[in-house]
Amino acid sequence: MQIRVVLDYRSPYAYLANTQIRLLSAPIKYEPVDILWVMKQVNNQPSPMCPPKAKYARLDATRWVRQYDVPFSPNGRLIEAMKLGQFKNDLLSCAGIAAQKLGVFERGNNALFDAVWAEVVADQKRQDELTPTEPDRLCLTKT
Repeated sequence: MQIRVVLDYRSPYAYLANTQIRLLSAPIKYEPVDILWVMKQVNNQPSPMCPPKAKYARLDATRWVRQYDVPFSPNGRLIEAMKLGQFKNDLLSCAGIAAQKLGVFERGNNALFDAVWAEVVADQKRQDELTPTEPDRLCLTKT
């Protein structure tokens, strides 16, 4: 049986599910989406637009973080940029789809979630992965 996961990297619940679903042995089909577009189609609004819903979501996500014992340090700068419309809504989902097409979805998927919901972990992973030859590998020229 294949598990189908429809996700948006902006959702803390998608992040939490991602920390657990990869523990299963079943094959997984991931489908990144733009949740704001989906919500508009069904006449719903995101949690930040509804203060009681947002308050409950924060409390509930915190409970699940404790239950799963996973890192959770939301990237405040990125989340604020999203709220202010300074970050294109579908950019993260498009990056996930691009990672699928490039055959690097697992790494890209985890990096995208970490960048939004586990900023401290993402920063540490970037530091751990850098090597002295990294600029050359990335085609950056030294001046």
